[in-house]
Amino acid sequence: MKCPNCNTKNHREDMVCLNCGLPLNKVPFTKEQKGWHIMSAIVPVIGLGIIFFAMQTFSSMSSGFIGNTGFSQFSSLWWLFMGIAVIFIGMSFYKNILDLLGGEAQVHTARMIRKYRSGSRRSARTYYVEFEQIGKVNVRYGLYQPLTEGGIYKVTYSPNTKRGWSIEQQ
Repeated sequence: MKCPNCNTKNHREDMVCLNCGLPLNKVPFTKEQKGWHIMSAIVPVIGLGIIFFAMQTFSSMSSGFIGNTGFSQFSSLWWLFMGIAVIFIGMSFYKNILDLLGGEAQVHTARMIRKYRSGSRRSARTYYVEFEQIGKVNVRYGLYQPLTEGGIYKVTYSPNTKRGWSIEQQ
């Protein structure tokens, strides 16, 4: 494994660079990776805010109708939905911010257990790869496609969001 700091070639099992002494299992985020974490943290929060204000506007306009008992049931379901959405988006926001504050991606060599995808359409699919020591990692299609089960790979990923950035066969 090459050291990201001084480019010295080290043995795969080395945890610290033999030349500069820096840990080998972490690399700093690139600008693209930082941008991905920022967008993944902020865009859902903005979307939820837009939906919240649109529904507030709709409910204030609808409250003027007399005898609108169906709307009060809808309003209760609306607040339940918003509460659940806030919890999930808050957890995603928190994980992305933790990764941004850490500023480093993890690098580990591990055996791939399996790969699978979720979603029905190609544009909406999420691709996952599961490794022995790491667990489940979310990857893009270009990384997912060439992987074979049982192979040993060097995986670079964000520790909190488990977003895979690069996977190289060893």
